[in-house]
Amino acid sequence: MKGLSTIGVAAMLWVGGHIVLVGIDELGWHVLYDAVHHLEEMVHAATGALGGFLGWLTNTVASAILGLIVGAVVVAVMHLIPRKDKAEAKHDA
Repeated sequence: MKGLSTIGVAAMLWVGGHIVLVGIDELGWHVLYDAVHHLEEMVHAATGALGGFLGWLTNTVASAILGLIVGAVVVAVMHLIPRKDKAEAKHDA
């Protein structure tokens, strides 16, 4: 179960990061998507027979890093927002 959990977290970071990457491109902020795409194309062209796989891997890693960054920001914000049940427990004591 621990292995499945780790694989699941990695997959969610990758997929979520890719959704954000494509979404911000569709909103008109093309810089990040273009940078990842150009890096992917450079790797693809420079690596010969493994080019397709390494290009895909480049995009995948970039998406996972973006997912990790966005996820870390969300976790940080959620820890800054006071939770109602903790506030109620302080008043009851």
